[in-house]
Amino acid sequence: MGFLNSWLSARPLFDVHRCLWLLVLLVTPAQLECHPSDSGTELRSGYVDVVQTALPAVVNISARRIVETWTSPFANEPFWRFFRQHGQVRQRVENSLGSGVIASSDGYVVTNYHVVEGALEILVELSDRREVEARVVLVDRRFDLAVLKLDEVANLQTLTMRDSDTLQIGELVLAVGNPFGIGQTVSSGIVSGFLASSGYFVQTDAPIYSGNSGGALVDTKGRLVGINTMIQTEEGNLRGIGFAIPSNLVEVFVEQARSGAQRFNVPWAGIDAMGVERSLAQDLGMERPSGVVIGTIHRESPLWTGGLRPGDIIIRVGDRDIHTPAELRYRIAIGRPGDTVQFGILRNGRARTINARLGLASENPPRQTTTIDYLTVFRGLIICNVNPATIVEFELPLDARGIMVVEVPKQLSGIGLMSGDILLRINGRRIESIRDVVSVVRSNTRAWEVEVRRGSWKRVFRFRS
Repeated sequence: MGFLNSWLSARPLFDVHRCLWLLVLLVTPAQLECHPSDSGTELRSGYVDVVQTALPAVVNISARRIVETWTSPFANEPFWRFFRQHGQVRQRVENSLGSGVIASSDGYVVTNYHVVEGALEILVELSDRREVEARVVLVDRRFDLAVLKLDEVANLQTLTMRDSDTLQIGELVLAVGNPFGIGQTVSSGIVSGFLASSGYFVQTDAPIYSGNSGGALVDTKGRLVGINTMIQTEEGNLRGIGFAIPSNLVEVFVEQARSGAQRFNVPWAGIDAMGVERSLAQDLGMERPSGVVIGTIHRESPLWTGGLRPGDIIIRVGDRDIHTPAELRYRIAIGRPGDTVQFGILRNGRARTINARLGLASENPPRQTTTIDYLTVFRGLIICNVNPATIVEFELPLDARGIMVVEVPKQLSGIGLMSGDILLRINGRRIESIRDVVSVVRSNTRAWEVEVRRGSWKRVFRFRS
C-alpha cells in the first residue's frame, strides 16, 4: 500500500490514467470471474430445442394444376379484355409450392386451401426428404383450410395444439415453413395483435416468407398456435405483418376431416350483423362502443330458435367479448353442432343472457335437385330450391329464396350464367318453383331472355339458341 500511496500523491488528482489503474487494483479477482453458461451458451442455444421439435412436423407441398389463360390480339388494351370472343382460352400447367403441418401420426396434413386449390397432383416432401403423394380429404375456401392424407405412412411426428384463446399480445412466436423443398425456414417475432375484420387471425411480426403458407406458427414450447396463411403487402402500408389461422379453428377442421366429413360443417348463425361504432353507440345510449348489432336473422337460424332477435346487440359469446362480425363468426365456427352457447346481449338498453344451441343450416325446404333433360339449349342445367344449407354452401345473401342454378352446361356457360345464380324470370315468366323452370324451357323458341339475381345485383342475359 505504501507504493500505492506514494504513486497517488505524485499524480494529479483528476488524471484519467490514474483513475483507470486505481479501478483495476481495487477490483477483486472474484468480481472479474466470468460465467459463460449465463451468457454465451444460453444465447447460442436460442430456440434450438423448440425448432428441433417443430421442424419434423412441417412439410413442403408441391401442387400441379391446370390454369386457363386468355390470349387476344388486343391483350394490351384494357377495354378489349372484357370481350373474350376476341381471344382464345388456353390451358397451361402451373406448379405451386407451399408448406403444411402434420396433424396426426397416421398421415393427415393441414395446409391452406389456396396452396392446393384446383390441384391435379399433390406431392408432399417430409423433413427426412421422403416424397409422398397426397390426396385431398377436406377443403374450405371460406377459412382457407385444407386437409390432405398421406397413405402408407405411419409414426409421423406431430405438434401439440395449444388453445389459441390463451395467446396474449407480446408473446414470442416462431414461424416455421418448408417453402421451396430445399429445407425449412424459421423466423421469430411476437404476437402483435388479433385481426378481426375480414376474418379472425393471429397477427404476428415474425417474417412469413413466400411459400410459407400452410406452415406452422408455434410458441416457445413448440406448440402449434396457428397455420400461417398470408402476409400484408407493401401496398397496404403494413409490410412485414403476417397472419395465421388460430389453432382452435384448425383443430375443429382436422377433427371433421378425420371423421370423414365431406364438407366443413360449421354451426350456422344465420344473421347479418354490423359492428357498433361510436356514433351508433351514442344513438343507442351506450357508454362506449361494444358488440355487434343484429340487422336481420333468418327464421330457420338456431339462434332465432334460441331467442335472439333483430336489434339485439351481442356483446359476449361465452366468456369472450365480441367487437366485430368476423369475431362473432369465428366464435360460432369453433363450436360444435349441439353445443349450448351463452350469448350476452343488450336488448332495449338492458343486459340479458340467452342460451342458444348451435346447429347446422337446415335443408328446409328440401333442395329437390333437378336436371333439365329436354332437347333444348337448357339441356344439362341443374337447379334446386334455395334453403339455408344452399345459402351457406354457395355463399348466397341471407334473404335469398327461390330457384338456384347448381351447375351450368357448357353451351350456357358462354353467355355468363353461373352456379349460384337465382332464376327470377325466363322469357318474362316469373320463376317461383322448379316446375316453372321445367315448363318454360320446353318452349319452342330460339330467342331467350333470362333474368337472375347474383349477390345483390340483377342481371339479364339475352341470347339465341
